[in-house]
Amino acid sequence: MRILSAAEIVARATAPLQNGVTVDLTGLDLREPLILDGRDLANLDFSGSTFHAPLRLRGARLHGLAWFHTCRFEAAVDLTDAVFHNDLRAQDCLFAQGLAAARAEFRGVACFDRTRFDAPVSLDRLTCYGNLSLDHAVFRAPVSFQDSEFLGGIWCDSTDFRVRADFRGVEVHGRTWVRQAQLGKDDSGRKAALRQISSYGLQWV
Repeated sequence: MRILSAAEIVARATAPLQNGVTVDLTGLDLREPLILDGRDLANLDFSGSTFHAPLRLRGARLHGLAWFHTCRFEAAVDLTDAVFHNDLRAQDCLFAQGLAAARAEFRGVACFDRTRFDAPVSLDRLTCYGNLSLDHAVFRAPVSFQDSEFLGGIWCDSTDFRVRADFRGVEVHGRTWVRQAQLGKDDSGRKAALRQISSYGLQWV
């Protein structure tokens, strides 16, 4: 694992965006809080990193790709009001202490495939222009999607919602895919969740 100070990471992450250039922050062992609130950020690749302290991107503007493949978040992650101008890739991750992303805006794909969430997750009032993908994700604590809008669809193939999933006020304008998703002990939980979603595209149940 590589070690960089939080100040070094901030300096690299806030460098002007260059097409085809990605800031290599892979494989880091981060022991300090990383605060990037309100910052303009470049193409970032944190893949394989472990965050032992909080990560905050409140109101940040991520102008390039944001890669967090196989990251471990041992402390809370806060993406409240962040704007992702391109894809967020956070598949095969562990969120041990919760994720807050209320009012975040995703203009590309927001991918959390095969990711595990061990603490409460707030995905309320999101705007996703691309697809929200939760393929085989596992939620071991409550998750809320209240009043979120998914223009490109939501993909929940085999997603495991073990406690509670709140879809009240959700609008999906693309594909709604919830095949083999688990919400509770039987199929009634999935049907109840679908009744909360206003779907304007095709549904696969």
